[in-house]
Amino acid sequence: MLPPGTYQVRAERSAFEPLTLQAIHVTVTETLRLELHLQLATRIERAEVVSHAPMVETESSALGRVVSKGAVTSLPLVTRNFAQITGLSPGVVVGVFNAGELGLGETALPQIAKSNDGIYVHGARSYDNNFELDGISVSDVQGSSAGSGGIPIPNPDTIEEFKVQTGLYDAAFGRYAGANISVITKAGSNKYHGTVFEFLRNNVLNANEFFLNETHQQRPDLKQNQFGFTLGGPIKKEKLIFFGSYQGTRQING
Repeated sequence: MLPPGTYQVRAERSAFEPLTLQAIHVTVTETLRLELHLQLATRIERAEVVSHAPMVETESSALGRVVSKGAVTSLPLVTRNFAQITGLSPGVVVGVFNAGELGLGETALPQIAKSNDGIYVHGARSYDNNFELDGISVSDVQGSSAGSGGIPIPNPDTIEEFKVQTGLYDAAFGRYAGANISVITKAGSNKYHGTVFEFLRNNVLNANEFFLNETHQQRPDLKQNQFGFTLGGPIKKEKLIFFGSYQGTRQING
């Protein structure tokens, strides 16, 4: 399987004109079929065709939506949790994230059955969703128990794209009755690249809550720093590449 990205396809055969297809976009969980028609060559010529992503998925009846890395890093995420964006897909209802909680907020653990927050798809329960990270299942099989640890939440800077399939998906994802959420993380390349980030919340920047103002109470103490970096590049060009990231959260809440 090819990782998500934009590719170029070239076909050649003796006695036929070569054909090149440009800008072939491959996305997670989707099957792309290309038909290559080579013309008989009376003389050697080169034809280049620029392909655009189809508006309708014709190879599968699965319902879903791909979210690109641009959307993940550009949309405001108060808790740095990509799961907030799943609510933009049709048929998906997401609970309200508590931005004042430590770490990622309640909805970061959508598999916990007793939680009022979560990801609900077409009326299914919040722990009926299947999560995959780079093709590996990371679903919380103990989601209905008190010892649930939730699912891993990579920081947004490490995500290449993800797709929320809400129905009629392939049997390979058919363990749960809810959605199938497939996350693809970034990979290294032959050039070094990386990011450094810091997200700050502080009492100086926070407004007081309405009900605290009504009772003449001061705003609670809330100081939060979310910081980290990503780095990718070659160990040996064309042979061995790497990509890694770190995110730390420090919070004073009281």
